[in-house]
Amino acid sequence: MSHFGIHVTRYVQALTLHFNYARHMRVDVWSDVVCPWCYIGFVRLDQALKQWTGEVEVYHHAFQLDQTAGDTPVLAAEHLAEKYGVAVEDALGMMEQVTEVAAKEGLNYQLGQTMHGNTRNAHRLLSFAATKGVQHELLIRLFNAYFEHAHNVFTADDLLPFAVAAGLDADEVTAVLASDEYDDVVTYDRELSEQIGVRGVPFFVFNQRVAVAGAESVELMLQAMQRAKELESADVSGAQ
Repeated sequence: MSHFGIHVTRYVQALTLHFNYARHMRVDVWSDVVCPWCYIGFVRLDQALKQWTGEVEVYHHAFQLDQTAGDTPVLAAEHLAEKYGVAVEDALGMMEQVTEVAAKEGLNYQLGQTMHGNTRNAHRLLSFAATKGVQHELLIRLFNAYFEHAHNVFTADDLLPFAVAAGLDADEVTAVLASDEYDDVVTYDRELSEQIGVRGVPFFVFNQRVAVAGAESVELMLQAMQRAKELESADVSGAQ
């Protein structure tokens, strides 16, 4: 880990400090702030957590759906059409299908108005937010801004108001985004995802034992959490 630098060290410390598997359920999640299924997945995870009786801590990891996206955003529907070789109208139809699923979770998606851009700055900011204890709140704010209000979440100017609303200091945020700080963390998260076989997002790992790929149902997530708890208990008993 050392070759990634001090920011990865601080980030990992923020994610693992005082963690006790015997008392908590740990949920590691790989996602992208412009992934429509990720927001749906987090809503379903939240519903599952409300039904879970034990303590839970959620840790977020960066996963860029398009690492090659340029600095100039383009209409997401146009990007989707080009990616799949279909007409823009067909791409909008695909978006509408996801919008209908999101609506069932209480989300008001505006996918037809969203832009496609590079999310590395957003992930760097989320990594910084982890060291301040507001990573989850910031991520949900970015999801809401992008999917339900079609706000851009790519540049420092785009991200600053949401960072401040989440409780981060404006000057610190500006300094981080004007530098390459936490860029190594984004790389670390991506390499970690490759090591454990993440091919798409959202991707959930419960207690580092049971994985769930995709925005699965609340019931399936609860089953995964129960299985992870059982495996943890078996490991503890076996070690005694």
